Amino acid sequence: MRKLGTNMAIASATVLVAYFAIQFTPGNKIDTSREYLGLLVFLAIAIAIFVTMDWLTDRRLPSKQAQIRTPRLEQQLSELADVIRNGSEIMNRVEAELRLRERHAQELERRTRTLSEVAKLREDEAKIVGEFLTDQLHAKLADMDRSSRRTSWIAFGMGLVMSIPIGLFVNAVSQ
Repeated sequence: MRKLGTNMAIASATVLVAYFAIQFTPGNKIDTSREYLGLLVFLAIAIAIFVTMDWLTDRRLPSKQAQIRTPRLEQQLSELADVIRNGSEIMNRVEAELRLRERHAQELERRTRTLSEVAKLREDEAKIVGEFLTDQLHAKLADMDRSSRRTSWIAFGMGLVMSIPIGLFVNAVSQ
């Protein structure tokens, strides 16, 4: 009954074409209700014929398809052997890929251990270099601090020495 809608459409179109052919033929007019009734009966008969044909076609078709689609036992066994052979080949490829990935993982683990040992050595070296730089920095800051204090005292002394004559000069001018 899959094609029922299609067959119904064909039947309806056929009846409508027949109706219009009769309607527009010169000299033929459908004027009476009896003629309309005849047209409706013709439509019902056409639909019944198409539905019956559709039902008969659907009823016969699956059995023929089942016979056509059912392969023989030898063919099914051959297909099964092909599937098993392909499955075996795929399994061999998967196993080879897993072995390769395992070797790569072991190599990465070995490299990781080596790099962690190098990192530990570099941490120790970094600590030693950091302590050396810290000592050098503290020594330089102490040296700059002494120089800064000396410059401050010199500036204070010069200010003191210069303020006395300037004060005397301002005092003498203002009198």
